[in-house]
Amino acid sequence: MTLVSFIENHKQIYFNIYYWFRVVFIHLIPCFALVVLTALLINAMRRAQDRRQLLLKQNRRSESRRLAESNWTTLMLVAVVGVFLVVEFPLAILFILMLVRNTFDVEIVEQHSMELATLFVNMVIVLSYPFNFVIYCAMSRQFRSTFRSMFCPGAASAAAMTEMADGATHAGRMPEHTNYVTMVDNGRNDKRQLQQETKQLLAVEHIAETHL
Repeated sequence: MTLVSFIENHKQIYFNIYYWFRVVFIHLIPCFALVVLTALLINAMRRAQDRRQLLLKQNRRSESRRLAESNWTTLMLVAVVGVFLVVEFPLAILFILMLVRNTFDVEIVEQHSMELATLFVNMVIVLSYPFNFVIYCAMSRQFRSTFRSMFCPGAASAAAMTEMADGATHAGRMPEHTNYVTMVDNGRNDKRQLQQETKQLLAVEHIAETHL
């Protein structure tokens, strides 16, 4: 390795500044910020879970379902950030130990142990990349659908048909409950309107059965 004359004359200062800058601004500060933001996310998830329980008690199931999906996405983000922190903190600690030895000439951990720890941390970092893929597949329906559409077009088409059939079935059932409950509550006894709504419900049910 050949260095320019300025760095060659101030090698110790240059590399100390470089690695301290890396440890502080690339490892410690981002990791600390992620820890704070993750704690805030977890706190927001707890509040959202309490609100979801309140919505369930008020029988507002659609809003509760949307809130649950949002919480699930947040949980996936927390899991990905957690994996990142698990592999970044040990690497930052190894850098700090190396800098303490080079800057202050204090050997806290012997050289052989440092080399083994570096190899182990690098292996964990490499293994964390496919683990993130497992998290996305396990916790994101949209990711699974996109993955199937890219690599398994046949399976994606079948899944889309199933979702369409489910949507048609729910579309056929929801008006029945809503319309008749509203009619009972409001005391509406118009026979002609009742017959029209019944025909519409039968038509929707027929469409749902056709999709199924």
